[in-house]
Amino acid sequence: MSIGVYVPGTSPLHRAPVGLKLLALAVYAVAISLTDRMIAFCALILVLGVAWAVSAVPWGRLLAALKPVVWLLAVLFIFQILIANFAVAADVVVTLTCLVVAAALVSHTTRTDDMLAALTRAFSVLAPIGVNAQSCAFAIVFTIRLVPFIAAVGREAIHARIARGASRNPLPALVPIVIRLMRESDTLAEALVARGFGRA
Repeated sequence: MSIGVYVPGTSPLHRAPVGLKLLALAVYAVAISLTDRMIAFCALILVLGVAWAVSAVPWGRLLAALKPVVWLLAVLFIFQILIANFAVAADVVVTLTCLVVAAALVSHTTRTDDMLAALTRAFSVLAPIGVNAQSCAFAIVFTIRLVPFIAAVGREAIHARIARGASRNPLPALVPIVIRLMRESDTLAEALVARGFGRA
């Protein structure tokens, strides 16, 4: 299943321990969500831009990560203007954009198996209270991977229609997209069963 969005590389971010990257992501999310100082806010945005540049991940990947949430951000921006003001709307949208980009950066520089193993080890400390470490790790990892994967499937379906001379209208492509996602889901389920996922 081609769900991974890992981009091979030798940058410091690629070589960094998975646990450190996930911890940095969590700290960054908290910091940019809670800061109320413009200087600190801009500094956090700059840090994210520098991190992406250091990773050597193509900038086109950044745009691809944002495409699936553009309309959601636009609707949220308008909603925030209606119930608050422009400053609040801009703050919310920029914060969410940075969080999406930060998650995409971790996803692009970390192999799925490595991320899954690290999270499984982290959640294993909660096993005495009945927490299934493997299930929790799986849910987090594939939530991170899900949006770019669905976006890629959608782009492939639309490009296939264009190649056949059809319009760019995404609505007629919904059926092949759903069929492809169902097939990929079956493939993923079979792979997980083969690897013993969920067994005691």
